[in-house]
Amino acid sequence: MPTGLPDAKVVIQDGGLGASSDAAGGVHLKIGVCTKGTPNQIYRVSDPSKITSTFGTGELVRALMDSMQLGARDIIVVPAAASVAGTIGDVAHTGTGGRVLEVTGTPNNRYNVIVKITKSGGVNEAQYQLSLDGSTFGPVRTIPTNGTINLQEAGLTLTFTSPTPPTTDNFVEGDEYRFETTAPQMSNADFLAAMNVVKNNSLDYEFIHVVGESDSSLWAMCASDAETLEESHKPIHFICEAKRPAEAETIDQWVQDLLTARQSFVSDRVSVVAPLVRVAALDGSVRWTNLAGVYAGILARARVSESPGKVMSFPLSNVTALMEGMDNSHIQALDEAGYITARTFEGLPGFYITNGRMMAPAGSDFEFVEVRRTVDKAARLVRQASVRFVQSEADEDGLDNLIANLAAPLNGQMMSATAPEISDFTLSIPEGQDIFSTRSLEVDLAVVPIPIMKWITVRLKLQNPNLS
Repeated sequence: MPTGLPDAKVVIQDGGLGASSDAAGGVHLKIGVCTKGTPNQIYRVSDPSKITSTFGTGELVRALMDSMQLGARDIIVVPAAASVAGTIGDVAHTGTGGRVLEVTGTPNNRYNVIVKITKSGGVNEAQYQLSLDGSTFGPVRTIPTNGTINLQEAGLTLTFTSPTPPTTDNFVEGDEYRFETTAPQMSNADFLAAMNVVKNNSLDYEFIHVVGESDSSLWAMCASDAETLEESHKPIHFICEAKRPAEAETIDQWVQDLLTARQSFVSDRVSVVAPLVRVAALDGSVRWTNLAGVYAGILARARVSESPGKVMSFPLSNVTALMEGMDNSHIQALDEAGYITARTFEGLPGFYITNGRMMAPAGSDFEFVEVRRTVDKAARLVRQASVRFVQSEADEDGLDNLIANLAAPLNGQMMSATAPEISDFTLSIPEGQDIFSTRSLEVDLAVVPIPIMKWITVRLKLQNPNLS
């Protein structure tokens, strides 16, 4: 009860405007391999036209293009070292020409190379077209006199050698020479080195996309790092890419391998993207690539409460085909196991994310990424508002001011009338706390997420207007 002479008192409270900002909102970080850029150095990208000049080529470059094509506008990039070199597959020659193609070098990316002979003849006479993605071809060129085609950017040298007589030494129109390469990859140690840079710098981002195929050992590292970052007041999640099917592996075998891998891994802060999709990319290429780059672009564009599978908002506009041989039974099996996949709808053109899954345990609140992102954003806002009150007085006015400041950013940024991200929330201070002794205060925050319609059933029947 107040004492002293009667008077009027005004208590000025800060934070009522909800001015706290979520600097991490819509921002994500990528770790991967490229040919330019210094490993374990931090870059920022907001202009798609500067991706190639800054990072060269590599799977990281392709992922950046895919994400920015789908809506990402601010990406933090940490190139990783590539301790695992790319490999060159066997050359397959179809046709009657006698020249033999030998390929040397170290590939800088994953390529599906086709050399198509467009004019018969010998060296300095025959002509060819080249494709690095197995779909799009460059201009017609003449085979050089020395029979060597240098693909410096790709890290490859193609040399046509003369066959053993009496086979013809000429090139024949219509012949094709095909081979594939794998991309250089970071090892788990390379990933840890890049993550140490991330953890030792103050960066604002929502999630980390680890570019390149990986297995459960790397997923476990991501889960551990996510826990460490959460303890450091940075709630984030990871997006990883599942392994590609091996050369002789069927789709059924590949799906079963992923289902087996899932049995030994659980984390509500890691997503794993399974399938390959065919992408018409920003650089004009058409290639098969993991869906993760596209998925990250959708997440960066979506409000935290929106499902990345929201049909009316997020068609996969740069995807032209789903993984060859994959049907709905494969998609359902992977989706139910917790992997991120893509799908089609009968009667609707285009491709869509099936669900924004997390690799969460059964019964977890964080089965879907829209819940993960909503809670993480609320945590960031409340952390930013509450830390200002550390060492403040815990009298009645101080506690009221604290609650008001915690509520303000939630009201202002997550319950706006035009784009709400939560339905409601409650803040309370549990009774019986002895702040005198503990010098600490606990506050309860309960957030009501916006429900998502994942299944819709329309009950249709006939009606006789003459019957009541």
